[in-house]
Amino acid sequence: MEAAQVKAFFDDVASDWDTMRLSYYDERVIEQLAERTEVDGTQTVVEVGTGTGFVAAGLASRAARVLAIDNSPGMLDVARANFDRLGIENVELS
Repeated sequence: MEAAQVKAFFDDVASDWDTMRLSYYDERVIEQLAERTEVDGTQTVVEVGTGTGFVAAGLASRAARVLAIDNSPGMLDVARANFDRLGIENVELS
């Protein structure tokens, strides 16, 4: 699949991704990441391929700052709405 096709796919499924991702991972991935990387509230965490921001949102309360990067504008729009709904202010989307 070409990069443009991948981007188009994720733009198309952005509004459904939070349900779709349950087939791949759930909240346990956040616990494992935080534990294995020893996030202690002082670090900046970078998440590449943030999608709808599920992992970034889970790590936001454990990090000083989260940089969440994704190539899909649709995913970033959903992530932004998720962070607004959750009141998360220390995640920067790009």
